[in-house]
Amino acid sequence: MTRKITLLVAGLCCLLILPDLTPAKELSLGITPSRPAAEIQKRFKPLAENMGEKIGKRIKITSITNIQIFLQDINQEKFDIAQVDLSHYPAAKKSGYRLLAKNEEFGKSSLFSVLYVRKDRGIASIADLKGKRIIFGGDKNSLISYIGPTYLLQENGLNPDDYTAQIVKNPYNAVYAVYKRAGDAGCASDITLDLPKARKKIKSEQLMKLAELGPFPNMPWVASSRTDDVLFKKIQVFLLDLHKSDEGKEILNNAKLSSIRPADDVEFDIVAKVIDTFKEISPDEKPKQAPKPEPESVQKQEPVQEPEPVQEPEPVQVQEQMQEQMQEQMQMQMQEQEQMQEQEQEHRQMNEPVSASIKPEGPGLPEMLEKWRSAWCSKDIRIYMDFYSPEFQSGKRDYAGLKNYKEDNFERTNSIEVAIRNIEIDESGDTAVIKFQQFYRSDYYHDVGVKTLRLKKENGKWKILSETWEPLS
Repeated sequence: MTRKITLLVAGLCCLLILPDLTPAKELSLGITPSRPAAEIQKRFKPLAENMGEKIGKRIKITSITNIQIFLQDINQEKFDIAQVDLSHYPAAKKSGYRLLAKNEEFGKSSLFSVLYVRKDRGIASIADLKGKRIIFGGDKNSLISYIGPTYLLQENGLNPDDYTAQIVKNPYNAVYAVYKRAGDAGCASDITLDLPKARKKIKSEQLMKLAELGPFPNMPWVASSRTDDVLFKKIQVFLLDLHKSDEGKEILNNAKLSSIRPADDVEFDIVAKVIDTFKEISPDEKPKQAPKPEPESVQKQEPVQEPEPVQEPEPVQVQEQMQEQMQEQMQMQMQEQEQMQEQEQEHRQMNEPVSASIKPEGPGLPEMLEKWRSAWCSKDIRIYMDFYSPEFQSGKRDYAGLKNYKEDNFERTNSIEVAIRNIEIDESGDTAVIKFQQFYRSDYYHDVGVKTLRLKKENGKWKILSETWEPLS
């Protein structure tokens, strides 16, 4: 009897101390709150859903709108997966997060912190910025648009007291202000001029890079220390393979990325170095000693001073301001007209008819290819899908899946431009294979690759049975 009781107690003890080995069915994904929560959800929901399908777990995007709360959650390792700002990576690493990959925007996976100036401003060196207005394109937590430029100025002998600093909402606004002569230097990343609105509003040839710091890796993706090696690898492979498929490309496009690339911890050493140095030189970080209070017996009561009246601007000042505003509006109108002409010329080049650039080896195929391209650019889903066979199958996507996918893409994208070059047509009876270089560009995404279409004739018309795309090496 005693033996049985002992065994039972021992068994209970083992049962109590066994850890919970059941893997979590849901993983939390944290995204740096650089934008409103609704926009973050919209951008990254397709990525989260597709990742969940690939790794066999539900991915939930955790919406946090406050950067300080987000950083606290990083420090406490609350997220399973996260995309963090560069300035937060040292803290994430210290908390136990492991590096998965890094973003690529406009084909660039590394960034430079840049000081932009106008070429006609007569500013040839950082020393020339003494006493000038410098516009920072982000708050004081931004590595690329504030911390990096401040570090760069300090390294070249300029302290914050040597210039007038102004902080604006984002890097584009900083560069645009310099372009419009509202500041002497603008702090932003080297991809700022690649933004669609920058291409429309700013003539980049009128600006120059006065100085730059870098390269910095683009924003990193990290996984918590709770993630085992097998799951870590699944997540990493998913992220790095996104650019290899049409579905993945659209997920990236939706997230305003061109790709997600491999990353190495060594790349982020410069981040820690700049942040540590910035903390030493930043006046906000220096401890201020409060003055010692005088004994009550000798403290003097200062007289209360009335606030000085606000001085109204003189009529002449108001008139001068109105004239400056009118001149600025006229300049903007002239620049917009010039930009429209440039865009029209670029649009004509981008949309050069296919039939003008290839030999009609297959009767009707060049014309069909040009109409297919044109329907894609015009986002006419009815005409576009009419080029596809009901039997279409490309990977896991059939005709219905393709239609749903394209409808969603057309709805989310303002403009699409496609150019086709180096076309090869192999026609055999009622079947054909067309292979060509495809140049694609939308609002926030562009790529170049080789596309292959397999077609067959149905009721006398060529229909696409399948299509594949590979990045151009």
